[in-house]
Amino acid sequence: MNWKIVLSIMLIILLVGCSQTSNPEDTIQKYGKYLEYGEYELIYDEVLYIESISTRADELLRDIYIELMEEVSIGSYNNLQTECEEISNDGKNAKLYCNHKYKNPYGSEMEESVKYNLIKEDDGWKLII
Repeated sequence: MNWKIVLSIMLIILLVGCSQTSNPEDTIQKYGKYLEYGEYELIYDEVLYIESISTRADELLRDIYIELMEEVSIGSYNNLQTECEEISNDGKNAKLYCNHKYKNPYGSEMEESVKYNLIKEDDGWKLII
């Protein structure tokens, strides 16, 4: 078995086992790792905050999100490194400004900065989309 596959599986097991995020930056780090390894189901289920109209609407939105991410992001984020600065955090809502560095599928170094809004739920911090 390829060592990269084994490492990916071990990382996913570790991340799933530690699914509760204690601070907003943990959520962004988890989001980055799931994105890097193409775990879009886990992003939707564990990281994103989506106010659902109904169970059926949530199922449809989940399927659309996963399909879209698979088409757009496949292999786009290699060696993803993230550094965040907390802008505000009142214990229920937080804003972070994060700088992401990664390699694209062609090996070029990429960098982007993103402002994130998060909300605290019973099971940890969630990324608002």
